[in-house]
Amino acid sequence: MFFNKEIKGKLILYNNFNANVGKNVFVIDLRNNKLTKGVYFIELTMNNQLATQKLVLTE
Repeated sequence: MFFNKEIKGKLILYNNFNANVGKNVFVIDLRNNKLTKGVYFIELTMNNQLATQKLVLTE
């Protein structure tokens, strides 16, 4: 599962992907979500493990 949250924790975007064993690449075009400048957090959950990455939009 893929989550995009703003700095206060509000859910902006959610996607549920099916992945195969091995390397998987998912491209998510954030331009169409009309995100404003600011700090966001990308969260990826798989097999009960969570990975979080900070995303800073400046334009």
